[in-house]
Amino acid sequence: SRSASSLHVTYRTMFGAACEQTHRLSGTEPHRRSWTPRLIHRLPAAGIPVGFNKDGKRRIIFRAAEEWPTREPFIFDWIERRQPNYQRYRGPRNTFVQARDNGERFRRLEPIGKSTHQIAGNPCVIHDVKLDRHHLAFREVNGHVREATLNDGSWLLTDPTALAGAPPAAGEPSGLVSALTGSRYYVYRGREGHLHELRFDDSWSHRDLS
Repeated sequence: SRSASSLHVTYRTMFGAACEQTHRLSGTEPHRRSWTPRLIHRLPAAGIPVGFNKDGKRRIIFRAAEEWPTREPFIFDWIERRQPNYQRYRGPRNTFVQARDNGERFRRLEPIGKSTHQIAGNPCVIHDVKLDRHHLAFREVNGHVREATLNDGSWLLTDPTALAGAPPAAGEPSGLVSALTGSRYYVYRGREGHLHELRFDDSWSHRDLS
């Protein structure tokens, strides 16, 4: 992703930690581009994390791993425990977690909503530019596509699949926000192999694109 001053690449390391590489656009010289890594300690990740900017701060979203490795080099949070104001993560596992940038490291970890089913696959994030609002979409093991909306600092979780009466998903959703109408769209592969569309325009609706 890109912010006003930097390029960002968000990924999971081979040791299971969410990480982001940042390249500042100012002062860039030809054939010399420096990237700065920032690991999110304290909590191992599963799947692929995503990142975006909100109010000038980076936010990284990733799924907390169900099982925590404890042997070297897979130890988590032992260095962080020595830092002042350290707080151990006590939220649920196998749920999406938001890591907020406090200017030093990504230390503030907050669970996003409370899903009743296990998460499957990776999330996608879309941005409504007019409202400056971010939406996170993901798939559960029962095939429902869920959406979490960041509004005034908190995440509101909804079930577009149930609200639109749509069939269950077999693949991860991909989404966008229309710059003309502000409508939100998610496209996913159904269990029967068809492509399906979920659309929000004051209410949720479904369309079989195949």
